[in-house]
Amino acid sequence: MEVQLMKKQKENKCSMKLSDFCEVIVDCEHKTAPIQESGIPCIRTKNIFNGYLDLNGANKVSEDTYLLWTKRLEPCPRDIILAREAPVGEVGIVPKGERVCLGQRTVLIRPNKKLVDPYYLLYLLLTKEMKNEMNCKAEGSTVPHLNMSEIRSLNMPDLPSLAEQISISSIIRTLDDKIELNRQMNSTLEQIAQALFKRWFIDFEFPDENGNPYRSSGGRMVDSELGKIPEGWGVGKLGDIAEEIRKNVKVENINPETPYFGLEHIPRKSISLSDWGNANEISSNKLIFEKDNILFGKIRPYFHKVGVAPIDGVCSTDIIVISPEENYYSFVLSIVSSEKFVEYATQTSEGTKMPRANWRTLVKYPVAIPDKSISKRYNEVISDFVDIIQKNIFECKTLSQIRDSLLPKLMSGKIRV
Repeated sequence: MEVQLMKKQKENKCSMKLSDFCEVIVDCEHKTAPIQESGIPCIRTKNIFNGYLDLNGANKVSEDTYLLWTKRLEPCPRDIILAREAPVGEVGIVPKGERVCLGQRTVLIRPNKKLVDPYYLLYLLLTKEMKNEMNCKAEGSTVPHLNMSEIRSLNMPDLPSLAEQISISSIIRTLDDKIELNRQMNSTLEQIAQALFKRWFIDFEFPDENGNPYRSSGGRMVDSELGKIPEGWGVGKLGDIAEEIRKNVKVENINPETPYFGLEHIPRKSISLSDWGNANEISSNKLIFEKDNILFGKIRPYFHKVGVAPIDGVCSTDIIVISPEENYYSFVLSIVSSEKFVEYATQTSEGTKMPRANWRTLVKYPVAIPDKSISKRYNEVISDFVDIIQKNIFECKTLSQIRDSLLPKLMSGKIRV
């Protein structure tokens, strides 16, 4: 069969369809999967972008839900997941060692590995030509979308030999692997920072003068309105150690090349702001922020959109720009990006259809303010983490630009392996 298909391709370059190179192409369940706090990532269209699956931002489902939602076919490593709509044609590949569940408006593609390298097919679907074909097929409806027959009948270009496919995809994968490594490093650093915050400022096990954990080593605790806190600490409010920066700027006074952050650029439950646009996309007045300001999404605060600005720029007025007192920078960052603070922002938000957090309320959030020497030591650790995260962000941007430049040239044969 494989020989016949390759012969058919040589005879007519445009006669091959996507389904000819796949073992199976399976649709998702056409209903929303019940979600929970932890479990197996459920991939929705918003989790698919430019060849990647964003598992960190994915909803989670139970084992029972997973079994129901994958009864047609269980996703495996190197399977491709395609978005049928919102947006049309985005693709990502299932990474090794991960179990994922198909969410609504997605399609599972399992390449025939005897005919096509899965990564080569992934990169082929990312090319401008294939994206144009998918967008053309999706036109003509109120909400552009691809149906299953259109996906299966996507025209495939002439493919090089399997060996050359693997050579081409391995070059791009080298860049992708480094990008993914940086992302994983950032995620790990954030997890360590969260664990350290809990140990130092919730459990009060920060290192004492002898390097031993304070509370369990007999460190003196005193009563306060917040409960037991270390001796020498104070009780205050967030507003005592942080302020809102509200510098409005008119759209006509903004350089079109200025970096721009909207709520759509801030990921959920991650301080790493790795994606942003330019001011030429905007049409209304914005807020000015500076590098290392903390950006807090105030619309529907339960979305948990909080991050550290890696660059100067402007942002949506739906974002609160926070500037902590220098000695308490990392402490404030850890507070406002914590689950507990986001819950407070959600509970005190105003409005029903579009709840908004209000800085006048957020400043009242009660905190046990640590001794400045403790906060300074915490700053030294966390600021190093933030520096590494931002370095990785810009390295990923450079690698992505190289990848996006090489991709069409390798896939079209302008550059030969």
